[in-house]
Amino acid sequence: MRLADLRPNRCLGLVAVGLAFGVIHSALVEYVASIKSPLVDEPAHLVSGVCYLRTGSTFHYRVNPPLVRTLAAWPIFRSVENCDCVSYPALATLRSEFELGRDSFNANPQLWHSRLRSSRRVGILFSLIGLFVCSAWAYQLWGCQASVAAASLWCFQPMIIGWSATITPDVPAASTGVLACFAFWYWLEKDHLIRMIAAGVTLGIALLTKTTWITLLFLWPVLTILSGVFVGDRIKIRAKQSAGLVVILTLGLVILNGAYEWNSLGRPLRDFRFQSHRLQQVQQTVAERASLLEMIPMPLPENYIYGLDVQIKDFEAGKASYLCGERKEGGWWYYYAVVLLVKTPAGFLAIILLAVSMASVRRREMLANGEFERIAVAVILMTAMMLTFADGMSRHGRYGLIAAPWLIVWSCRIFATPSRRRTVAWAMLGLGVASTLSQYPHQISYFNYLIGGPRYGDRWLLDSNIDWGQDWYLVERWKSLNPEKRPLFLATSGPTTIQHSDFDASIRLMPRETSDGSLTLPAGYYAMSVNTLHGYPRERRGREYFANQTPIDRLGNSIRIFHLTVPIKIQ
Repeated sequence: MRLADLRPNRCLGLVAVGLAFGVIHSALVEYVASIKSPLVDEPAHLVSGVCYLRTGSTFHYRVNPPLVRTLAAWPIFRSVENCDCVSYPALATLRSEFELGRDSFNANPQLWHSRLRSSRRVGILFSLIGLFVCSAWAYQLWGCQASVAAASLWCFQPMIIGWSATITPDVPAASTGVLACFAFWYWLEKDHLIRMIAAGVTLGIALLTKTTWITLLFLWPVLTILSGVFVGDRIKIRAKQSAGLVVILTLGLVILNGAYEWNSLGRPLRDFRFQSHRLQQVQQTVAERASLLEMIPMPLPENYIYGLDVQIKDFEAGKASYLCGERKEGGWWYYYAVVLLVKTPAGFLAIILLAVSMASVRRREMLANGEFERIAVAVILMTAMMLTFADGMSRHGRYGLIAAPWLIVWSCRIFATPSRRRTVAWAMLGLGVASTLSQYPHQISYFNYLIGGPRYGDRWLLDSNIDWGQDWYLVERWKSLNPEKRPLFLATSGPTTIQHSDFDASIRLMPRETSDGSLTLPAGYYAMSVNTLHGYPRERRGREYFANQTPIDRLGNSIRIFHLTVPIKIQ
């Protein structure tokens, strides 16, 4: 079914439904953005965007392209003071954006708190793109009910709501990636000039959102070849389609390089000094077996390539990770599968299982939508392979969000079946929506009820999956509602520190051990983050005592309040 085949009244009805879901989703994200405190990496993202707008430099936070942080920084970049973008050393191995972000945050605390909400609204824009594309693509493939279901799945997916309310590129990457592939699919369906330009422009936007989408430069030519094979052209691709693909890739690269101000474009591979072992191996292999290739100019900006190098090196280095109660240096290849199982509402998981069972017995339908199936499978497999092999660090389940649009659209096939399965699918969708709303607005730390909900989430995952500094404002509110509960000692994650609030002298940071190795915990109240309670990512004296105590209160899903009636001395 195509949009052109719709009767006017039905077309208007679909548009109205889409707009309704857009309004609901925007309201959900906006409220989360307004009540959550600055996350661990938000100052670094935002200040790096300020530096780009002021100097054009893409060095800071170059592991991610500049589009999202630049748009987020636009409302505040003229107001930020004491933001020295050029004094921090530009070394290939240094992540100076975190130091830069911390210093700027300390110099402008009131600005960050008052204007952060406006900067976070860029996430709503990108999330709406994902919502509308998933809905439109599901309609093109499976019809009206599938379109409504796709909009619902995106609108009420907890991780999408939570991370759309932040200045991070994960949801924007998912949205721009599915938008680019939708445009590419539309071009494959019919080779037309407008569709070709749309595919090239959206490719450039996706490349500017996250380096992950560099894979599209390799996937799209392969998918184009397969398109010719499956329509009967065998290996001989039509000349017009081949030329169109070249135009699409060229247009995408032009947009990417233009945003980087043509930063060292055309630098040959042999001139790069990589830090990651994998890219060093690639460089060495090319030099030994195909020396001519190492002299070919690279079509990507220098900082884009070095950003990818730094990201790979971070994964190779191995960092403290946590999964199902186990801590270790490095990660697990199945980490993101666990994230999917515990952080997706049970009803939504049931829809995926129903779609898998249906696809296994209705293979003709898959062949009928061959282009989509190949694109979806290619992207999902590519994502799975990258996340599986990046097992040097298992910390952030949000990295897997780039696969969310494909799972949503692919699963919506179940809503096109005139059978009991469709009725069950609608019931599961309602169950999933209810599960999401039951934990609103704490969507970053959402855990489904298959594992007991957020109360037991820290038994499965830590880090940004549950505690990324987002509940600091709840501590301030608790302090205001309980003025008699003093002194209050703090040990929380996130960039917000004690001097940035209107705390009085009875609010203190948690004591540290003395020179002789002893630690005395005074009587009073202690606000401790979940990560700190688990000694993650690094151990902290005193936390082991609280880990065995029952909190008197819980703030959000990431902070626990404890009460000591007498001092405790820990040797």
